[in-house]
Amino acid sequence: MLRSGTVANLSHLAVVIMAQLVVLVGGVPSAAGDPKPQVVHHAPRVVQTTTTMPPPTTTTEPPTTLPPETTTTTAPPPVAPAPKADPLGIAAAFQALGASTSEAETFVCIANHESRFTPNAVNSSSGAGGLFQFLPSTWTNIGRPGLPSDASVSDQIAAAWDLYRSQGWSPWAGSCV
Repeated sequence: MLRSGTVANLSHLAVVIMAQLVVLVGGVPSAAGDPKPQVVHHAPRVVQTTTTMPPPTTTTEPPTTLPPETTTTTAPPPVAPAPKADPLGIAAAFQALGASTSEAETFVCIANHESRFTPNAVNSSSGAGGLFQFLPSTWTNIGRPGLPSDASVSDQIAAAWDLYRSQGWSPWAGSCV
């Protein structure tokens, strides 16, 4: 059962937390009253918030005057994003062909998006196949024999690099680019 003061304390706590979030994300109104928030850049730091609340009571007697309890919470340091998975060594293979690091990472993203790193994947509705989901007609037009889903990983990577060098990212528009 909640005491009437508990609801007020929870409301106050919610306001304090929201104010902290506004500061953390940089949403501070400008001095001119412009509704657009200003972007505030902060160096990475540990954030401490202090909330003062009276101690809980378990009786229905009027609360006694006790000093409030103080709770200090320290936010954990920012977590670095998880490294991208590259189970087939795609990035290294593209870099060996002359790709920049960002190009190689984009090809890793494309292989994950298009086939979930499955070299023999085939789209049943379009017939596209392989790591990079080549259409059979595109595969043939760039001089590759057979079907892309039957080619080795190294052949699929070389074909994707050749296609990229002649057409840029357009064959994979909407897929990581």
